[in-house]
This record gives sequence, structure tokens and C-alpha cells, in this order.
Amino acid sequence: MRIAIITKGGLPMPNVRGGGVETLTTALLNENENTENEIVVYCIKNDEAKKKGEEYLKTEFVQLPLQNRTVYDRARCRITKDFPRETPYSFSKVMKLIKRENFDKIVIENTPWQFPYFVKEFGEKVFLHLHNDWVNDSWNENYQKKFRDAINHCGGVLAISNYMKSRVETIQGVDSNKIQVLCNATDLELFSKQIADEERESIRSELGIKKEESLIIYTGRLCEDKGVVQLLCAFENICKRYDTVKLLIVGSVSYGKTTSDSYTDRIRDFIAKYPDKIVTTGFVPYEQIYKYYSIADIHVIPSMWEEPFGLVAIEGMAVGLPIISTDSGGLVEIFDNDCAIIVKRSNIVSELENAIEGLLTDKEKCRKLGAKAKDKIKRHKEYSYAEYYNRFIEMIS
Repeated sequence: MRIAIITKGGLPMPNVRGGGVETLTTALLNENENTENEIVVYCIKNDEAKKKGEEYLKTEFVQLPLQNRTVYDRARCRITKDFPRETPYSFSKVMKLIKRENFDKIVIENTPWQFPYFVKEFGEKVFLHLHNDWVNDSWNENYQKKFRDAINHCGGVLAISNYMKSRVETIQGVDSNKIQVLCNATDLELFSKQIADEERESIRSELGIKKEESLIIYTGRLCEDKGVVQLLCAFENICKRYDTVKLLIVGSVSYGKTTSDSYTDRIRDFIAKYPDKIVTTGFVPYEQIYKYYSIADIHVIPSMWEEPFGLVAIEGMAVGLPIISTDSGGLVEIFDNDCAIIVKRSNIVSELENAIEGLLTDKEKCRKLGAKAKDKIKRHKEYSYAEYYNRFIEMIS
């Protein structure tokens, strides 16, 4: 089977600069190396990614330059409703390139705005892999109709959770049979690695974390949706009562970037108040994140938005950490009551504070939650990359 994968274009492929969707797509490419299928990936131009892409035998990367759209182009899009969202590279050019090829399947990664135009051209060859809740996202009535008709005439929509599937099903007149759930996955072998005690203590020492200190970890982007400020407020109350606790924040304002914005400025101001209590790493490559999970004692996921899935959840579970998570979107599908503490967002600071304190004062509960989480991941093979690839191919075949 010959497959075209059209990326959103925000970050390069393979995933040299991180990104959840890019990491998952790269996982598909890696698993595909052991099959007879051929994949062509359309992505933005990036020299580092180009060099990395040369390692693949079964994947070709078609890199496209960033488009320089004129005022006229933008006005035309607004008036005609053609390609209603601007994209980093020209999807019109991608369509022309694909017309020259003979693909069996065309998969559009997380870009619903261009989806109807590809379905109109290529019909049931086209699949939309939906990672985010774009439904009703400032769409006008005309475009909602186009999106509904595209779903009903495409090969299918791959939603990353039951929550995401239910969101698509809210579109009036949509054919629910076209929507399948392909839950996200992670490198279970990598995140299940047991690092030696010496390495664990070495990493903690480098970060200024003492052996006797309890370490809370947050991993992800530093943005309002993720609830980082709410976690910091809860932690501020905790560290007033407990001397031997620290917070480790692994992530940056955007994948692989070090720039700041007003929200990260708020976070920096907060951290400046507790320089001996809060440790930050900035962006960490995917292959290295497991080490930071491995030195932690409690994993907190304080998401404020409706999380479509939550990759960090299965990462933390694979390591065997006790998890505190909000009742957010697809996150609640991952956990059982005996492998995580679920808190409500309506009173999140207080709820996080109570949950963290409960685990700090009950080491046996910590141990049991972590063990249950790790056991659940081992039993659910769909969270592995191998099964993720197999189900992906099955769903588009």
C-alpha cells in the first residue's frame, strides 16, 4: 500500500523539534520500516529533519517552503471561504503534487480546514486523523456543511479518543459509522526502563534535588490550557507546610522553542519567588523525557481545557508514577479510580493541593497507585507503538 501523510506543517518531520502529533507520526514511520508499505510525508522545510529523514528506507519526505501569503491572498480566503485557516505551507501545492502520484490512501494529520477540498478531489482515499477538538472552532455555517459532507464521503475519520469521537458526532447529519477511535500510544519500552539508583541520584543531584526530598513533576507545554499556573498556586500552599518537597517543570512555551510570552512571564515571576523549590528544564527531547519521570515521585496533569487524549498520562503510567489529573476530556478514559486521583477543575487549586498533600503523607498509597498504573499499561497493548501502527493500517485499509 502506498500512503500519503499530509502534516499540519507547524513542526518538521521527523520530529526533531518535538510535538505530540509529530512524535506519533514519526512512530508510525518507524514501525513502517519493517513492512512492505511505502509512505510519502508532506511537511515543512527543515535541514535537521531532512538529514534525519535520510535514515528511512520506506518513507520519502517532501519538504515544502513556508509560504509568504500576501494581503490579497488572505482577503481572498476570507471572502471565498477557501482554505479558511492559514497554513505554514501551501496545501494547494500539496494537492497538485499528490495529483501526479498514485496513492492508495491519503491521511491528513489534524488539519480539518483543508480536509473537504481533498475529499472533493480524492474521495474515499482520504482519511482525517483528528488529534484536537476543532469542531465548531469559529467555523461559519458554510464551512460546517463542507466539513460534514466531507466526513460522509471520505474514507474515515480517526479520532484519538471517545471524547473526540463524540465531539465530531455533534455535527448535525454526520455519519457516525465513518468515525473510528485510534487512541494515542507511546514508546512503552522506553518509558518502562528502570534507571539505576546511581543514575537517578545523579540526575536529581544535578537538578539540586536531595535524596530525601519528594519530587512532583509536570511535563508539557507552558500554556493556559495546561493549567500550569493553577498547579503553581497549589504548590505554593504545599511548600509552606512541607520543607522536603520540590516541583519539576519539564517543558517550554512551545515545542522545541525557548521564546516566552505573557503567560510564561507569569510562570517565571512565580518561580522567582521559590527558586529553591521549583526546578525547570526547558524543552527536553522525547527520547530523554523518561529520565525525568524516573526521578519523580508524583505526576500531576492539571489540564484546564478538554484534553483530547493526554500522551503524558500514559507516559507517567508506563514509568509507574502515581498520577493526579483533572477530569478533562479524553484523560478520564485512560484512568481507573485505582491508578489515579481525579480532581475537578471547578475548584482546581484546592483540589490539587489536597490530592498532593494526600500522597505526600501516604507513601503506601503512592506505591499502590503507581503499581496499578504500570500494570494497566502493560495489559493494554493498544498503547504500544506496534499495536498503534497495526490498528492505523487496519483502519485505513
